[in-house]
Amino acid sequence: MRAIGRTTVAALTTLELACVLTLSGCDRPKSEPDVQTGAPLPGAVQPGAMLASSGPAPTAADLPGAASLPAATYDVAQAAAGQRVYQAVCARCHPPGSQTGAAFRTAWNNRRVSDLQSILVNTMPQDKPGSLTDEQYLDVIAYMLKMNDIPAGAALPADTTALHKLKIGVPEPPPAAPGQRQRQGQ
Repeated sequence: MRAIGRTTVAALTTLELACVLTLSGCDRPKSEPDVQTGAPLPGAVQPGAMLASSGPAPTAADLPGAASLPAATYDVAQAAAGQRVYQAVCARCHPPGSQTGAAFRTAWNNRRVSDLQSILVNTMPQDKPGSLTDEQYLDVIAYMLKMNDIPAGAALPADTTALHKLKIGVPEPPPAAPGQRQRQGQ
């Protein structure tokens, strides 16, 4: 398989794969005609053609099998290290609270931890994607889980295959007491 950054095509979600394929026109099969008949080759992409879709883009709920996976936990030391990295590197663009609450729950609940890892490694920090160590990315994920009230437990594994077998399980916020509003963002 062709490596893309620090991940492979097999590890990308359907939506990410569609974006990568759309943006990487140089990797598309050419529409060269068959040498003997002059007919276009089956499956060849015509110049300027967009990747076809059979419907709307998939949502987190549409992704196969993640909801049935065990929920990820993190070690308290991982989250503490992640908080230091987040404050030093991430907070300049993502202030405290911007990665929590309803928006995070909607985007990441029941998604694979490896999906979040892949996006962070390949796109963050915005000015130098991939510039953190693998351990720092894992620590930031642990901190993000902590910020979203996911309970601590066993450390997040460093193995990408193991991360692919864990989901992000964001708990539902507790109901607001009568006369009180829920925390902002929930």
